[in-house]
Amino acid sequence: EARGAQLNAQIQLAEMRMNAGDRLAEMKHNAEGRLAEARQHAGDALAHARGHMTDAMSHVHWPSFPSREELRRRAQLMLPTTPSLDAIAERAHELLAERVAERLAGAGATG
Repeated sequence: EARGAQLNAQIQLAEMRMNAGDRLAEMKHNAEGRLAEARQHAGDALAHARGHMTDAMSHVHWPSFPSREELRRRAQLMLPTTPSLDAIAERAHELLAERVAERLAGAGATG
């Protein structure tokens, strides 16, 4: 009788360990999924905010921020035979706006 009870207790303990291990693995998997989803949402929100800031910055003309026309003139001096000066100037203006937006965002985060 005692050996039977001992065997039964060992089997129950082993089953509880297995169930607990399965449950912990399931919880870990669910937590990892939620974390990945939260990271994705945060990344999407940040990209969206950066896009808005970059767009807003690209429409602002600051005295020290070259206009698209000024960038086009500079591109024409650098690349006189290039037919896509407008596209080059537009992209340069976008890149400048992105850099300014990133620096402003960084200054706001630390300031």
